[in-house]
Amino acid sequence: MMLLISLATCVAFFYSLVMLFVDPARGFFWAMALLIDGMLLGHWLEMRSVCQASGALDQLARLLPDTAERIWADHHRCRRSVAGGRYCTGAAGRQCAS
Repeated sequence: MMLLISLATCVAFFYSLVMLFVDPARGFFWAMALLIDGMLLGHWLEMRSVCQASGALDQLARLLPDTAERIWADHHRCRRSVAGGRYCTGAAGRQCAS
């Protein structure tokens, strides 16, 4: 997409340059300026939405708990760290299920 926009901008610029010397009334500079403005506006909107989405993901990541806890039928609790470590509380010697 950027290649097409830059190609159209270059063609409009060189056409306007030639027409400036051949027939000054038939310049095409306004179309080139419009293409550049549209490209800049689109790029700005895209970057703004990317930054907002990144910020929203960061805020969601802060909501994640540090540990998850599973409660068995015999009220045995098994906690597992989100980072991957695990430890159990409750009946002695009982292992956490992976």
